[in-house]
Amino acid sequence: KLLGGEEAANVVYSPANLYLALSMLTETVDGETRAQLLDLLGAEDEETVRTTANAIWRSLYTDSANSKTLLANSLWLSEGQVYKTETVERLANDYYASVFSAPMGTGDTNKAVQAWLNTNTGGLLADAAKNIETKPQTVMLLLSALYFKDRWSDEFYDGATSEDTFTAADGTAQRADFMHKTEDRASYVRGEGYTVAQLSFRGGERMIFLLPDEGTALTPLLRGEAALTDLFTDVYDNDEAQTAKLVWSVPKFDVDSNLELTDALKSMGVTDVFDFNKADFSPLVDKEKFDESVAVTQVQHAARVKVD
Repeated sequence: KLLGGEEAANVVYSPANLYLALSMLTETVDGETRAQLLDLLGAEDEETVRTTANAIWRSLYTDSANSKTLLANSLWLSEGQVYKTETVERLANDYYASVFSAPMGTGDTNKAVQAWLNTNTGGLLADAAKNIETKPQTVMLLLSALYFKDRWSDEFYDGATSEDTFTAADGTAQRADFMHKTEDRASYVRGEGYTVAQLSFRGGERMIFLLPDEGTALTPLLRGEAALTDLFTDVYDNDEAQTAKLVWSVPKFDVDSNLELTDALKSMGVTDVFDFNKADFSPLVDKEKFDESVAVTQVQHAARVKVD
């Protein structure tokens, strides 16, 4: 759903980040509202979601001299309102969420929220963060952040970088700095209309590159199940992998997206959580103690990838 837009637009998103955020949301709802979210996450019950979210956190979190994958969650609650302790404690204990109580809709609270986001994303999403604001009627704000920084296992030599032409999906040509290096023996996978190869980082993670054949449009490849399967398969373990001398020419780039996901989630069957008449937030709040019904009014996802 996220990759199916116009070919001219770059799209960046973090599946792990989205899973953690939606997992926390699942803990705050019940009934059909929860069932729709569980179905989206491919989980039979909330315990499966907790286990998976915890596994994602523990497997990704790294903080060393060479490699950083830092995760952070937070729950912001309206000061003076009453919330169910069990759910708040579960988010704090199982999802490592920092819990804040603050007056909603104030400049100080908005600055605190934005500061939390900037701190936990290395300041790389400042433009998106400054647009996140609370309102006087805000009941809850769930935030999930992920910051990744690493170095290439085999770094590009600065002296080999040169300017060349990069052709976008719409055929537009632009000048860019290209990094160059050659691997004498490397693995790659040839698919129908594309080639997949990867470069490793010092922390053990990897960046996977998909190169469409000349004249092949990118969007149909990204919409295809087979292409995405190959993208997320380690090419070194792929039965179809071949070994050859690989000549790399990689443009330096800095791309970002700021996506509002309400429509995308609705198209995938998550509808009740956005409906004030259907949303069931009983695990979080006692309806009798709130003047208004509770529903999700915004799902914002900002992401940025910077490569040099």
